[in-house]
Amino acid sequence: MNIKFPSYLIIVLLLTSCAAVVRNSTVIQEEVGGETAVTHINTTQYNITQHLFLVNNGPGQPTKHNIWIALINNMTPYQTVQELQITPETYQLMTDEYGNQYAEFDLTEMPSGTSIEITIQYKLTVNELAYDLTHCAGELPNIFNQPELHIESNNAQIIDLAQQLSADKISTCAKVEAFYNYIGNHLVYSYNGKSWGAQAALGEMGADCTEYSSLLIALSRAAGIPARYIEGLHYFDSSSEVTARTEHAWVEVYLPGVGWTP
Repeated sequence: MNIKFPSYLIIVLLLTSCAAVVRNSTVIQEEVGGETAVTHINTTQYNITQHLFLVNNGPGQPTKHNIWIALINNMTPYQTVQELQITPETYQLMTDEYGNQYAEFDLTEMPSGTSIEITIQYKLTVNELAYDLTHCAGELPNIFNQPELHIESNNAQIIDLAQQLSADKISTCAKVEAFYNYIGNHLVYSYNGKSWGAQAALGEMGADCTEYSSLLIALSRAAGIPARYIEGLHYFDSSSEVTARTEHAWVEVYLPGVGWTP
């Protein structure tokens, strides 16, 4: 089985301009477990500039004011940050428990009536990938398999549903495919504006990409399959502006013989 996914910019931005500068059609193949599992079909290079304007309208000066700006990360094999420039350079680079990076600025000394402009410039490449799921066998790592907020994989209804859907499925890929098809066939799309989680997705309120993703993760984890939540922004060639309206959530599932697969 071969599946192909479009490229996404996996980024969180404030006010951003984004230009695609190069598309490379060279096919690059990666081997997992001795088999070619992931193929790079296309590689696109982007120049991205992010601006943040801050003004202290007074009347006083803040006694404590720190801001954290999420940075675009390297995410193998999807994207690689080749260059990163941040001005002004009065920041600290921070990394959270999930590996996300932030630029932290201390604006405590910002007097009333002053302003600051923060500019972040990137050069990065984004890959369009194809996955060969023919060799879907092997051990699963003991990671990303526990319940958490909005991922209620220990919920009795979710456990029962995962067992029903996977009862006659032998391979991990077949189980995940059964979960995916169930969600696509039974959930009714409705934009909710906020995250409600996997359990709520089984109700009648409707679901958007966050609930679709949460339920697929919860069903996978309930079956002992590692799965994790991803969110990013989709770049459209017809526009140079990336806004929050283009954001999308999806899932990575760990498939044996392949690795993390969207």
